[in-house]
Amino acid sequence: SASPRAIPAEELAELALDLGFDEDAVHVEEKLDDAIAYAVERADATEDFAGGVLITGSITVVGEARTLLGKDAS
Repeated sequence: SASPRAIPAEELAELALDLGFDEDAVHVEEKLDDAIAYAVERADATEDFAGGVLITGSITVVGEARTLLGKDAS
C-alpha cells in the first residue's frame, strides 16, 4: 500500500514465514501493480488457482487495486 501506515512488504513476508508459510509460497513485490501482475502470471501458469486472483488487505490496498484495474473509486 502507498499509505504511510503500511507495513513494508519485506516485513510482511517475514511475518508470513514466522506464521508457518512455506518459503516458496511467499513472494515480495514492492509495488502493488507488480504484485498483481505476478499473481496473474502465477494463476495463469497453474491449475491450482483456476485463473483467478483474490486481492485482499486494507481498504487502501483494495482501493489502489481497483484504480490499477480501471475501476472507479465508488
